[in-house]
Amino acid sequence: MPGGIGGGLGARILRSVEEIEHHLHNNEIWFGSDGGVTEDSLTPYTLVSGDDAFGAAVELLAPGDTPFVTDMTRFDPHRILPIRIDTATLYLIRLIWDDVSVNAGESARQYTTIPVFPTGVGANLDGTVAEMIARRAYSGTDYMWAKCKNASNLAEVDIIIGIHEYIE
Repeated sequence: MPGGIGGGLGARILRSVEEIEHHLHNNEIWFGSDGGVTEDSLTPYTLVSGDDAFGAAVELLAPGDTPFVTDMTRFDPHRILPIRIDTATLYLIRLIWDDVSVNAGESARQYTTIPVFPTGVGANLDGTVAEMIARRAYSGTDYMWAKCKNASNLAEVDIIIGIHEYIE
């Protein structure tokens, strides 16, 4: 076949490889409830579960928090670091993004949910970062919220989050 793999498959593969390369070699910006990585320390966000249900949403990022780096137009959540957990059972942590509300984001399925199983309780965690994959949100427009679910009512997990930013 002249020009490489037929049907444009070669070009699609190249775009995919470039996207993966861009994602792996990118700035990572960490956020806590007191702002971004330029702060001296990051105060974790506290998520509280319902009774074997997702608890109330906590706002992680507002439109004014992104872009963190000038000219970036999109961002995605990349990692969560649990700092403190009060029960040694499975947590589900859901990140939701939308430009209107947490309910609109969940209705549109603009969220990613990851399991976190602690290796200890309190601050005795092993420092394992939970990796995640999520679609990109719009910098300067979208909010990001988090909520958690645990079998125990009012179970708490303190987290900080890492994001990647992109020009698109």
